[in-house]
Amino acid sequence: MFLWAFAKTLAGSKSYFPTPEADFRPFHVINIVGEYRSIIETFAEEFGVTKDEYSTDDVLAAIGEEYNRQAGRYKRLLIVIDEFGKFLEYAAKHDPEEETYFLQELAEYANDENADLLLIATLHQNFSAYGYDLTKQQQNEWSKVQGRFKEITFNEPVEQLLFLASERLDDQERSRPYAFRKLFKAIKESRSFPLRDYLSEDIAQKLYPLDILSAAILTLALQRYGQNDRSLFSFLESADHMGLQKERRSDYFSIADVYDYLLHSFGVITTKNNPHYVQWASMAASLERVEGICDEDLLDAEALIKTIGLLNTFGSGSMVLDDKFLGHYGKRALKIKDPQVVLNKLVLHRLIRYTKFNRRYVLFDGTDLDIELAIDEAGNLIESIADVTTPLKEYFDFRVVLAKSIYYRKGTPRFFEYVISDNLRNHHITGEIDGIINLVFSESLTISDVQDFAKIQQSPVLYGLYHNTSEIKRLIFEIKKIEKVIETNQSDRVAIRELKNILEHQKRLLNHYVLDNLASDMGSVHWIDFEGKHVIRDEREFNQRLSQLADTVYSQTPVYSSELINKTKTTSAIRSAHRNFLRKLVHESAEPNWGFESHLFPPEKTIFLSLVKAKGMIRQTDEGGLTFTDPTDPSFEFLWNKSLNFIQSSRSGKRSVRELIDDLMQPPLKLKYGFLQFWVPLVLFIRRNDYALYEGDAYIPAISNETLELVLRHPHKYFIKTFQVEGVDLELFKRYRKFLDQRERSPTNDAFIETVRPFLSFYRSLNNYSKKTQRLSGKALTVRDAISKTKDPEALFFRELPLALGTSKQELSADDERVRTYIEELQSVIREIRTSYEELLRRFELYIRDSTGYENAREEFPTRFADLQTSLLSQRQTVFHQRLTSDLEDGPYLSSLAQSLVGKTLDRINDKDESKLYAAFASMLQEMDNVVDISRKVDGESNPHDFILVELQSVGSARKRQVLQLGKVKQKKLKLKKKDVLNILGKDRTVSITVLTELLNDLLDE
Repeated sequence: MFLWAFAKTLAGSKSYFPTPEADFRPFHVINIVGEYRSIIETFAEEFGVTKDEYSTDDVLAAIGEEYNRQAGRYKRLLIVIDEFGKFLEYAAKHDPEEETYFLQELAEYANDENADLLLIATLHQNFSAYGYDLTKQQQNEWSKVQGRFKEITFNEPVEQLLFLASERLDDQERSRPYAFRKLFKAIKESRSFPLRDYLSEDIAQKLYPLDILSAAILTLALQRYGQNDRSLFSFLESADHMGLQKERRSDYFSIADVYDYLLHSFGVITTKNNPHYVQWASMAASLERVEGICDEDLLDAEALIKTIGLLNTFGSGSMVLDDKFLGHYGKRALKIKDPQVVLNKLVLHRLIRYTKFNRRYVLFDGTDLDIELAIDEAGNLIESIADVTTPLKEYFDFRVVLAKSIYYRKGTPRFFEYVISDNLRNHHITGEIDGIINLVFSESLTISDVQDFAKIQQSPVLYGLYHNTSEIKRLIFEIKKIEKVIETNQSDRVAIRELKNILEHQKRLLNHYVLDNLASDMGSVHWIDFEGKHVIRDEREFNQRLSQLADTVYSQTPVYSSELINKTKTTSAIRSAHRNFLRKLVHESAEPNWGFESHLFPPEKTIFLSLVKAKGMIRQTDEGGLTFTDPTDPSFEFLWNKSLNFIQSSRSGKRSVRELIDDLMQPPLKLKYGFLQFWVPLVLFIRRNDYALYEGDAYIPAISNETLELVLRHPHKYFIKTFQVEGVDLELFKRYRKFLDQRERSPTNDAFIETVRPFLSFYRSLNNYSKKTQRLSGKALTVRDAISKTKDPEALFFRELPLALGTSKQELSADDERVRTYIEELQSVIREIRTSYEELLRRFELYIRDSTGYENAREEFPTRFADLQTSLLSQRQTVFHQRLTSDLEDGPYLSSLAQSLVGKTLDRINDKDESKLYAAFASMLQEMDNVVDISRKVDGESNPHDFILVELQSVGSARKRQVLQLGKVKQKKLKLKKKDVLNILGKDRTVSITVLTELLNDLLDE
């Protein structure tokens, strides 16, 4: 009905709803009724696709042709899909991938903001319910398609359906049936009417032949089992033999008749899919049992059982279903001659029983347990209730309440959590919870006590002081008694079921005293916060008070409506969008629209448009690019200033990013963590030149998107420090830049990075030797150490380098000449460090010249070793000889010699290796000279292994050298003589060496 009226209005044929545009362009309406078939095929037929084989693109093209055709007639296009669920049922079972792809493309086509096209589809249940049997992967795709549609829940109030039924059945000429007013009065006094409105004689007369109670129960049942208005009007128009046209035993279509119609028309009632399956099964069982008990009055008994069963299923929770009411209803609506007699018989045979606690008859299977007596006796076994808070926490799982008004106005959800207590307490409000609804159950606290406490706390806490605590204690005591009886009668199945029904009733009553009074004008709860006492008459006023409280406490929350990020926890899709947003922020924020493609709308683009662009945080430059600026949205002013003030507060010392996040999550802002995941990196990047960023003590010179991700992942590990450069620091900073030939700039982070980079680059360019050698002056060593270990450019420039050169900021500030001398000295020690490797080369070269006596050793070495037979060299000697005679440049030449002597190139040696290098060089030259001497003795026919070079040097005498040749004969004698000599020398090693040396010396003198 609504869709019909809506389509008529949009088509311009009749106005049922106001249209916003003065020059309203009507819609051309295309109605499609869902069937259990392919939606692609249905659309292809509807839009005239004639190909035998067609694709989704072909169907969309046909829709586009129809759209253009209507646009030429100055009309827009409206596509209405009724019974859309049938298409979804088919799609779920037949090629879901292809069908859902078409639905996705159709939705995106309709969502094009440049197209005047509207697509409306109606469902009887949630979109996702139709894909229940799909695989996990298919369900994910199903959810993506669902996300392309905007779901609008449309539940027509039952009261409205009842009113529509009364208008349909109304017959002005029809007179009231017999005893109409008495029946209506009995229904009204019993409080059994389950709806809020339309309990009037006028409506009751219009509903005839339905009585007003049977009409209400029928409407509720059709809403639960059928399709609301469609099922109701099908009933009203039907000529079904179980409908209004049936032969009735009374003037009215009673509750018993409703039972027969529902059971006949809805198969779901007898299945476990029925939410009231247990109640209907109980009614069926009772009707079976009554057949063997009653005879003449069987129809009367059945009518009463059906009436009692349906009233207990759909009736009002506060109804009185006693002898008086059933007597009136039985006589007038059910046409029973003596209802009381039938009721007594049903009670006698335990088909029904009267429950005193809620004053109503219920269906009963029968038990030997006297339930009321057992409950009374259980009171002797249960302790009296002193503390109500513990059992209330056990019985109630209070939901978190969203303050709706403030959410709609500002976009930040504000959640209030229930807390139960019997006294007043402080509340620490953190995380996703923004406020507390403190339900106080105390018989001693007064309203003024709560008011005084709330004023002191000044917290977003709404106190509800209950004045019916004694009644709540009594109810809890009753519940404990019933639970005790249930515990001791587990084997009595019927008793247990009845006891659970009684328990459920008592819990509902407790729910009424505790929860229903939360937002009512009954005066059982007094509402108090730090702004005073408040009168709350209904749930709407209750929620409004929460919004007012949140608005007062969180007064500076900016206006930002985005369900994507303005929440505590974001989805995995948004976490991916977050990475893309940071990448765009760092690398493309100067580009128009941050480089986003105009026809695509990924989540990160939506966030850019809503948070950055819409809030005026960027402006266009003269060159056509973008630059950042202060937000122009007034609601963001406080947040922006607070963020900047936090950065400025780090002038006196480092502050962690965690502190910034915590500050922004406190009143008067208390922003959601999902929002801060975008706001904090945005502010840090925009103001990156105002501070230095550190990971622990390590300075981070440049901010990348990866850095921002790490900052958000571990905010407690990252710190910011604003540069505080003035006075002598400023003068020093200028001198540093002049020393580096850099233009004069204010000391921003960018300028510091530019200034410190040459120092850090200078150190990084040093080779290993220059980074580690101790053969520097003391000042050079301390300056190098300061640069290598610096984690803070500000500390390096203004504290560590001056201290390394034996001065301080205080001394420098008192003497301009001292500043000049300091810069010159700094230049000198940096030069010393930079040239330390060149000095090593010079010392090695000088050693070679001094140890050989050659003015130009590289020219003399070839001559010195001209007679050398290289075949006599060892592998190590060969490498040395090759490098000694190579034509490399001087630096690489000396380094290659070092590598052959000590196994390291010159740039890798340390100070101890240098002395080893000189000794190894002298030793190797000696070895080479020895090989030269042997080479001169060896001719072409000689065996090189037959030659021995003997050299002896003693204190006070000249060195003695001689090359000896041993033939094969002498070598045999050598082995025999050696054995004889060793036997003569004995075991004293020192004496043996001395004797041999003296003998050798004498022999060489001969």
